[in-house]
Amino acid sequence: MATGGEKDYSGSWKRLSMSTTVLAYLILFMGFITFLCGAFGILMLLFEEVSKTERVQFRYYAMVVGLISGGLGMIGIGQGLRLLLLILGKGVIPASP
Repeated sequence: MATGGEKDYSGSWKRLSMSTTVLAYLILFMGFITFLCGAFGILMLLFEEVSKTERVQFRYYAMVVGLISGGLGMIGIGQGLRLLLLILGKGVIPASP
């Protein structure tokens, strides 16, 4: 038995899918930017350590590792959201009972 709510849900699925896809790509983009900032930071720390005679403190390396891992985590969340959209879009798992 189909009700009006189900018909409305399937009609608005494309709009919801599009906004979720934009969100997934935005999360991926920000993850790549965060990862690249961490990679740039570790390069700068290595160049600083080579050019100076004294060592760079370990807490700066910890911040860079945090940036890199945060970027990788955001990339993983974005990929998971894209995979969820792919699964729900193909109808492998029903969207609602």
